Amino acid sequence: MSGIGCSLVGLALLAPAQAAVLRMRWGGWIALGTLLLALLVPAGATATVRAPGAFRLRATNGFELTVISGLPRNGRPGGVMALVSRRDEGVLYAGPATVGEESIAADLGPVGRIDVHYVPDGGTRSESSSCAKGKAEYDTGFYEGTIELHGEEGYTEVQATRARGAVKPYLSLLCSDSHVSEGFGGHSPGALLTARRAFAGGRVELEARINSPTRPSRFAASISETRGRLLVERSVRAAGTPAAFQFDVPEARATLAPPSPFAGVGEFERRGSGPGSLRGTLSVDFPGRSGVRLAGPGTRAGLERFVDNPSHPFRPAASVLPWPSTKP
Repeated sequence: MSGIGCSLVGLALLAPAQAAVLRMRWGGWIALGTLLLALLVPAGATATVRAPGAFRLRATNGFELTVISGLPRNGRPGGVMALVSRRDEGVLYAGPATVGEESIAADLGPVGRIDVHYVPDGGTRSESSSCAKGKAEYDTGFYEGTIELHGEEGYTEVQATRARGAVKPYLSLLCSDSHVSEGFGGHSPGALLTARRAFAGGRVELEARINSPTRPSRFAASISETRGRLLVERSVRAAGTPAAFQFDVPEARATLAPPSPFAGVGEFERRGSGPGSLRGTLSVDFPGRSGVRLAGPGTRAGLERFVDNPSHPFRPAASVLPWPSTKP
């Protein structure tokens, strides 16, 4: 068994923001325990566990809480991931925990705590993933005890004493993510802009992409922080009109004006062969942390053609019809 690779954008079986955040960084850090074995065995085989090790609950303000635990392994402590998500935004809290085959205990500091044990209800269930072989079979039931999460800046709240166990959160970790690509080839008329700024204890990142000057522009931002033993990752996504991302790749210039939860304008410029800069008033509101600056001093950025395969002439993907004019 091994950790699961992570990346920024993913849909899978979770809500978009859930998969995006879950696969971003923490898959290699947390040991997912015996359940992952069920997803790595040959087709047709079934692995059985008593408790699923994960659960979901509704949270306030339209959010959903997903908790995934990992058993101790190879000298590492157990761990827990608590993801709060809503449509195109989410927050992941990850840290060490005391995890047994039928219990989860985690101190999330000022944002909450989890202290539950599994109570089977006499049934069994097997589930499989659409992108992995094998099945996981487990005793159905509920996690009972204390489940509390208090979102910073009051973005959400969870207080419960019972949650049905679930396997689907584990299965979603194995599904590959899929960015929105409307074509491929070295003569792509689109562009990709990336920006990053580091600060004490973390970093903030931005990705803007567009397949052509006539296609929608898409934006994704994340911020990572370390708070003692707790790792926190916030993520948002948004789609805008073509005018929200204006670019000139040969001249190394671009202007960003994405929609909410972004605000302000960012101006990209690169001089010489070094990294470019992103200046302006561009900022973003993450759940639990609003007004995060994306442009300005300390932000390093790059602009390039948005391509999947630079060795072939650009042509639209067959699944995208009709294909509008892509003249610059």
